[in-house]
Amino acid sequence: MPKQSNLVRVLLVWWLIASTAIGCPLCEALSGTLADDLKDAQFAVIASAGKCTQDPPTQLFRTVFASDSRIGLTGSSKHVSELQLEAYSVNKLQLGADFLLIAYSQECPTIKAGEGELIPKAAEPMELAWTSPLLLSKASKQYLVNTPPKDSTEEQRLIYFFDHLLSEDALVRDDAYNECARASLTTMRSKAFRDHVDSNEISRRLADQSISPKSKCFYWMLMAEFGNAEHVSLFEELALPHIEKSLAKRASDDTLLTINEQPIWLAASIAAYCSIAAAHEIRGHGLERIDKLILENRNASQSLKYTAISALRVLGDDIAKVPVSRIARSMALILNDPDSADFVIANLARWEHWESLPQLVKLFDESDVRQSLVRTPIINFMRVCPLPDAERELVRMKQRDPSSYRRAVSMFPSINAQISKIEDK
Repeated sequence: MPKQSNLVRVLLVWWLIASTAIGCPLCEALSGTLADDLKDAQFAVIASAGKCTQDPPTQLFRTVFASDSRIGLTGSSKHVSELQLEAYSVNKLQLGADFLLIAYSQECPTIKAGEGELIPKAAEPMELAWTSPLLLSKASKQYLVNTPPKDSTEEQRLIYFFDHLLSEDALVRDDAYNECARASLTTMRSKAFRDHVDSNEISRRLADQSISPKSKCFYWMLMAEFGNAEHVSLFEELALPHIEKSLAKRASDDTLLTINEQPIWLAASIAAYCSIAAAHEIRGHGLERIDKLILENRNASQSLKYTAISALRVLGDDIAKVPVSRIARSMALILNDPDSADFVIANLARWEHWESLPQLVKLFDESDVRQSLVRTPIINFMRVCPLPDAERELVRMKQRDPSSYRRAVSMFPSINAQISKIEDK
């Protein structure tokens, strides 16, 4: 592996460990939401497209719903004003169709238009910068109008967006998912949301092939919280075939870049499976099964192991239904694979699994040139380990490989370490 790629990998691994999950753990990466678009805007308007004049090129709109977006998309459904926007930013809009228009301005002039709602001042249209019109269906229009205002509780908002995850309108469905994926586990665990969710309905959605893979990440995380003993079979039916397929056709280029060989929800399914098995004390399942199936399995690709590692991190840091000491024992199994060991050493240090010290010393001494970057996280492990042996090993490692030692200290200077004790040794 090239030096630059190795350096990126070291930084990536430790950044992932240091980062705190925001929102739903293991949910697919988010895109912006409609709420994001409205957050910094001055106005939001739902308007019906009128005629487009030629001289000058102007697109006419008649507003059907106007709002001061700073308080959310709330306002009046009355026809309150006409808008005239320069047509260079408009492409043959469907006459009579409804569109969402958002205006941004440093100092937005406004006028009152009945019942207190605010609308742009028509006499000074150039004061506003309008977004491109976003076509709205009847469903997306209702979704926007009925979205809970900003002063709603997190539970109220999550329930609303959860109820729109199966919308037939793609705009609504995607926006609702992005909002749900931002919900914290604390909100997901609230009584209001728990009472609203039917775990059997979640299991049906997981089995539904028409449901998007990214939505299944969210559903698996719900199952980790709300699943019962019967739902262990979901892992057998839905996730196990993918794992067995990966084991059967291990990729020849076994690197982190092959992670896409598994479905994006696989890590979430492993976390849910282990959580349910632990919560209901189901023997032969959960971590015990994952240890044998993936973590101890020489036929498991690096990407499959990384998927399992991601699940273990969430189990230890977020779900908290399995003792961290037990998770760390499973994580330590990865140390038997020198090519993957650097992915778990930071977790072992953070979870204070000091029992790994002898194996890490052995790994440090036996690592070859190709695996030399595993020494950086090992040195950092020794920097935070309170055992007397760790201080002695740190001195020895500094003498044996000063380059790796300098890299560990320079890349991660903020580690709360016993580093000052050995600087003069």
